[in-house]
Amino acid sequence: MFLQTAFYTRNCVHVGNQTFNSSCCTSGTQRLSRKHETSGGVLLGIHSSLNSHRITVAITSDAESVAAKILSGKQSIVFGSFYRPPSNDQAYMDRLTEVITCLCKSDPKATYWIADDADLPNINWFIDQVTHHQYNLHVSDSFLQTLAKTGLEQIVDFPARYDNTLDIVLTNRP
Repeated sequence: MFLQTAFYTRNCVHVGNQTFNSSCCTSGTQRLSRKHETSGGVLLGIHSSLNSHRITVAITSDAESVAAKILSGKQSIVFGSFYRPPSNDQAYMDRLTEVITCLCKSDPKATYWIADDADLPNINWFIDQVTHHQYNLHVSDSFLQTLAKTGLEQIVDFPARYDNTLDIVLTNRP
């Protein structure tokens, strides 16, 4: 099933010598773009052969996120993707953590896989603590608190940019 799903937090995806962007979206692909911009956004690609539907949370938010549930027998798997721009914007982080919390409450028995470009270089993911202060403490701390409340764990254990693990994968079933 994982080979039939893809998470993206950029507008273009490079595979080998081919570039794919929003124009390549086919049946079964779910995409949410930034308002009033032509680049960026998030994309969740799901093969059309899978029994899936988009999940919308019960709150109105401008947080860049998309999620879908795949039904496989009695088991459901929720895939999600989100983007947090590099900034000190606590209000945006509050909206984003509210979206993640509502998503996890939507089906407490489901398996969750959420991939994201969180851009939280202050967090040391090996000890789940804020160890740097590029952004205000509350931005990173509120994200860590949300993971603790929802039972999600970050499973990426290598840096993606210099010494920072900015792209993360969250799951409740590591």
